[in-house]
Amino acid sequence: VVNILELTCPFEDNRADRESGKTHKYEELVEAIQKNGYDPHFMTIEVGALGFVLWSTMEAFDQFGLKSEEKEELRRELSKTAIECSYYIWKIYWSRGKWEPPEI
Repeated sequence: VVNILELTCPFEDNRADRESGKTHKYEELVEAIQKNGYDPHFMTIEVGALGFVLWSTMEAFDQFGLKSEEKEELRRELSKTAIECSYYIWKIYWSRGKWEPPEI
């Protein structure tokens, strides 16, 4: 088994377009892996820019055998990180170069 993970953090309104583009992007790689006798599993880790963790992400966590509490903790952390990153991007945009990044 070969696991292929793609991380995408689209704005929630663009999610469907981003998902289909990501799947198409990896078609040739998946075919090449199959031709070499392996079983590829393509999974998308999707976390919206506003922190919404999509169901496909939770399904990917299932594939890795995570327990319910582990999945929930990881979902919360991904959501929080996406929101913080979106906020930092927003601050940089509106600061016109005068903003100092915080320590992470």
